[in-house]
Formats: sequence, C-alpha cells, structure tokens
Amino acid sequence: MFVTWLKENNVADFDFSNMLFPNGSNREFWDSKYKEKYVKRAEKFLGFSWPLIKASDFIAFHTEGSRQRHEKPYFERRAAFCALILGELLENKGRFIPDIVDGALLLCEETTWTLSAHKHPLGAPYDIQAADDPYIDIFAAETAVMLTLCHYLLGEGIRKYCPEMLERIEYEIERRIIKPYLERRDFIWMCNTPGWKVDNWNPWILSNLLTVFLIMQKDSEKLKHGIEKMISEIQGIYNTYPRDGGCDEGATYWCMSQGAFFEFCDQLFIATNGKINFFNDETTQNCGKYEYRAYIGNGYFTNFADGATTLKNAQISYILYMYGKRINDSRLSSLSKELNLIPNELNDNDSMLRRMVFDLIYEDEIKALTDFEPCDSCILKDTQNAFVHKNGWFYAAKGGHNAERHNHYDVGSAIVYYNGCPVFVDSGSGTYNAKTFSLQRYDIWTMNSSWHNLPQINGFGQTGEYEQPDGKIYKADNFEMEGTTTHISFAKAYRKEAKIETLDRFVTVNEDGVSIKDKFVFTKDKNTFCEHFITPLEITIEGNKAIIGNEFIVTADCEGAFAYDSVDFEDDEKLKANWNTDKMNRLKFTALCGKQYEVTINIKRK
Repeated sequence: MFVTWLKENNVADFDFSNMLFPNGSNREFWDSKYKEKYVKRAEKFLGFSWPLIKASDFIAFHTEGSRQRHEKPYFERRAAFCALILGELLENKGRFIPDIVDGALLLCEETTWTLSAHKHPLGAPYDIQAADDPYIDIFAAETAVMLTLCHYLLGEGIRKYCPEMLERIEYEIERRIIKPYLERRDFIWMCNTPGWKVDNWNPWILSNLLTVFLIMQKDSEKLKHGIEKMISEIQGIYNTYPRDGGCDEGATYWCMSQGAFFEFCDQLFIATNGKINFFNDETTQNCGKYEYRAYIGNGYFTNFADGATTLKNAQISYILYMYGKRINDSRLSSLSKELNLIPNELNDNDSMLRRMVFDLIYEDEIKALTDFEPCDSCILKDTQNAFVHKNGWFYAAKGGHNAERHNHYDVGSAIVYYNGCPVFVDSGSGTYNAKTFSLQRYDIWTMNSSWHNLPQINGFGQTGEYEQPDGKIYKADNFEMEGTTTHISFAKAYRKEAKIETLDRFVTVNEDGVSIKDKFVFTKDKNTFCEHFITPLEITIEGNKAIIGNEFIVTADCEGAFAYDSVDFEDDEKLKANWNTDKMNRLKFTALCGKQYEVTINIKRK
C-alpha cells in the first residue's frame, strides 16, 4: 500500500504544517483540559533525586544477563520527566520547570539513549554504545519524543528559566536522531537487512520519529525526505500483517505494533488535514478491529505470545478511540471507555509521553461514548485465532506455528475465562533477561509447551527453532470454526519423537461450561499423554475430578489420573503484577492409551 502510494504521489506536494496539538502557550485549550490528578502526580517528583546510571549497570546485561540494572534507573528518569511535563503543561505556574530542566539536561548528557539489551547490532566492538555512533532503538526514539514535546509544549517557560536548554535539546535530537536516520539504511528495523524478521520495532520507532520530524525539523527538504523514507519503511511491517488484521505478538504487543502503525498513519492524517489518508484500506481497518475481538472483559485481553493479559490505559485509550473514529467503527472506540471505567490509578512508571498527551486531550470525549458491546464469536483464519463468548464463558484458541514473533511453543493452546475472570490461562512472559531473546529462550518455563494448555505426548512437547524460518514447519495445518466450536489439527507442532500421526483438538462452549476434546492417532501401539492446564487459581484434587479456585470443576471422560504442581515466581515483578499472585499452578491429567484415543476435558461451575 505505502510503496504504491509513493509511486502515485509526491511527498513534496503535501503541506505537513498542521500541528498534532496546540503548544503550551494556547492556554484556552490546555486550561480546558485541566485534570488535578496529573498535577498531583507531578508533585511527587518536585525536587526529585534523579537516579544514577553507572557504566556497570549498562554492562551488566553482558556480565550478568541482567536488563534491570540499566532499565530500572533509565525508565525511572523518563517516567519522572513525563509526569513533570504534564503537570507543568496543565498548571502553567512554572514551579515544575527547574526539575524539568534538570531532567532534560540529564537525558541530554546520557552517553546513549539505547537500552543495554538493544546495543548497536552491527558488530560494534563496545559494551557501552559509543557517543559518536548513535543507534536508534525503540527507546532512543521514545526519548527523542519526550524531549521534542518538552521543547514544543513548554518552550516559553523553559526559555524564561534556561534558554540554553532548548538549544541543547535541538542539538541532541539532530545529532542522535535526525542525522543518523536520514543517513543510515542499515538499522535492522528499516527493513533493508536480509533475513531479519520485521517486528514491532518498525512501527514503534517510525511513529516516534515522525513526531520528532513534524515538530523539530524546520528544513522543508529534510522533512519531506524523512517522511518519504518513513512511508517507504512502514511498508515492511504492513507486509507482515495478515488481511484479517491479527497480531501474532498478542493483544498487548498490538499496542506497539498495530497500535503504533495507527499512530504513524494518524499523524500523517492530522499533519496534512486528512489529505494523506491510509484508513480506507481493509487490512488497516482489520488491524484495529483485532483488539476488541481479542478482548475478554474486566480489563483482560487474550495474551498469546509474550503479551501481558492487561493493558495500561496510557498505552491504549486514545488509540482505540481515534482508530475507531478513523475507520468508522464505534465498537472499537467504545472499548476505550470500557477500559477507562476499570479502576486504574495513574502509573508513576508511564513514559510514553505522546500517548499520555493524547489520552489527556480525549479523556472527556471517551467518557461520553456509548458502552462497549463485545463480539459473540470470531475466527481469524489468516492469523489462526478464534474467540468465543457465550453464557458468561469465554475461550480463545490459536493455531499458528512455532516461528511467530515473540513466539511461545503454544500451537493448539486455548485459554478459558468466566465472567471476565481467569480459569485456564497463558502465563505470558516474565521479566526479560539475556535468555529471553536468545537460543536459550525455550529453557524458560513460560515459553515451552508443557506450561501451556497443551498435551505432552510420550514425554515430548512441541518444538521449533528460535528466530529461524524452520520453526514454521511446526504448525497447525487445520483451523476451523463451526458455531461455537473451534477445530485445530496440530500434530506437526510436535517433535518426531512424540510418535504422533494426527492430533485434533475441539474447543467448544456448551450450556454450562467449556469442553476441550483431543483426538490422538499415534504411530505406535502403546502410548502415554499428559494434558496440562495452567491456572493462577488454587487446585484441589478430589478423586476423579479437580476443583479450581473453589468455583470450577474439571473432569475427564476417560480413565486417567489428575495431579498438579506449581512454579513460584515471587522474584518476578512482571508476572506478579499480571496475575496478582506469586505462583502459577498446573493441572495435569495423565493416561495410558493405544494407537487411537480421545479425551474430553470439561470445565464447569460447581
């Protein structure tokens, strides 16, 4: 779509002067948006002791495999900076300006804006990114937006207090972002690197660079050259989106993929007063609809792959609202209201400033929307996702393959919720470390099939290849829906040692619960299988049934034995925040069988 548009249009013919939103001197506009909660949060950071980032913190990713040593102070700085900017923007008294200037100078003095885990991928021989060789990763681009909006929104106040700070911001953005972006073609997310699998870095970075160029780039030739380059590069992620709009990275990573893709398109729409409009495209429209199709209720989303099961409002509300408006889909817009109705205090760790500003602008409009109505059922055959709501029950099932982005060994898995509360779940991923995106990825329990809602067959689970095309051969080869039943064939997801010829799963919602039927055909006469079901709820075994959370009964229709075990993650803040517990339980049903066998697991309320 984008390459075709470039062939048919000349970027130089368009005027990009319409601003995304008014600057801070437009007091009539910003005074009308005043919300005390933003000022109260900013007050927490008055006189803030900005955390130190040491060389050893950055190098710890290499020496210890720790991302947190560098990322904790890195994001604490940025969260404080963003909170202070919003507080000053709304209050307009100047009392936050000294701390804002302190924060801006601190960011400008950082040797690199990239994370230690994201250091220059082109073979650079240093553990700390060289100051004269800036690399643009996702958070360098985010940092550039923070400083850009600081300059744009608060320029008047900063000029009165410390005019040199504005010049320093301009210098650092030109040096670290604009110049390398215009000159380089070899950063992997630019989609010029053979063999690189395009992922959310592409739209995430480009949506931020577009903000920087639209506001900071005063040279019209450089501006239009940069925009032309961005439009060409965004084609890379667009080419990976299936026509049904599904996101194989999970509904929360949608925020950084399709959500950021929307932001890119929307900024072009705003800057040109609608003259550049990519929202009539079917795939683009379906990308937006994915988020309400994957919505479970009660703030929970389907969370296949590395995604979390809930979203922070600052990452999503305005995107859902405006995406719905751009494609004329009121259900998508109203999902933003649904999420805002869920109690959620402002997060002191939020640092996505452009999204926070837009959320602030549209907050009152979102409150006035009609209530959200979920879909009953939906199948995305290209993505191989299915979602079903009925009688208070919800299930989502997936096919796919084991070379997906942010992949887990989860082909054929299904999750089950009741009245918006988890029963059988996908744990998601824990706090990222050096193993997460390495050849040791599937040594992590959250990534392998034995900790998904899947059978282990003759002692073997699923397999694939990390970041390799060969992983696509470990896949589902049939994915269908009839009524409320989803049928998945996925024997090919298992290694050959499992001795499985065909494996068909049928997931359905009936009048009083959910059933999961697995039909096995083996290549040998004597076999064993162990069904796994993951839950954050407590498990009790009572004879031939299991009690989940003292509310749900799980039974099997064949001979076998229930048991359970658990994994503790009391040291993993990410998993604890996602599930409000420090352990995950695994229900197991084990049976012996012959060459052909089938088992149905039923989940009902007590």
